[in-house]
Amino acid sequence: MGICLDYMGNISFAAGLLQTDNDFSKNFGMDEKAEIGLIYEMKKKSWPLSIAFDYILSYGKSSTPETSGGLRQNKNVDLFSSEMYFGVKKNFDNFYSLKPFIGAGIYTISLYVDISYDHDYTYGVGGWIGGGVYYPLTEKMHMGLEWRWSKANVKIFGRTMDAGGNHFNLMIGHKF
Repeated sequence: MGICLDYMGNISFAAGLLQTDNDFSKNFGMDEKAEIGLIYEMKKKSWPLSIAFDYILSYGKSSTPETSGGLRQNKNVDLFSSEMYFGVKKNFDNFYSLKPFIGAGIYTISLYVDISYDHDYTYGVGGWIGGGVYYPLTEKMHMGLEWRWSKANVKIFGRTMDAGGNHFNLMIGHKF
C-alpha cells in the first residue's frame, strides 16, 4: 500500500512547568518557569523505538535575590527560552488503559535574560531523560502526563550555570 501506512506516531500539545536548577534560583530568584510546546514522535511500525522531536518555549518572571552573586538586588528579571529536544522514545503499548513511555536524547537551549538594567543571550547543548504515560480518549486522541529532566550548562552574565531542571507537562494530542 502507501508509505504512510508503514509509519505511526503521536503529536501532542504540552503545557506545564519547569522547576529550575539551584543555579537559577540562586542567581535569578526563579524556582519555576511556565512552558508550552509540541511533543512529536514517529516510527516505522516494525521499529522498536520512535524518533522524538520536541519544541518547548518557556517564560519566567522574578526579581534578583539578595544572594544573587554580584547582580543588583531586587531588580525585575524576565527569562525566555526556546528548547529543541532530539532523541528516542520507547512506548509500551501492552497495557490496556495506560500507555507508558520512556525517552532520552540531546537538547539545545537558547536563553534570553532581561534584568531591569541589562540583558544577555546565550545557548547551550545538553542531555535529557524522561518518561510518562498516555491515556487514550478515543482511538486517535489521547491525553497524558510527562516528566523530563534536562541539563545544559550555559554562560550568562559571566556565570556558568545549569539551564535545565525537572519538567512536568500535561499533554493532549493525536495518534496517527
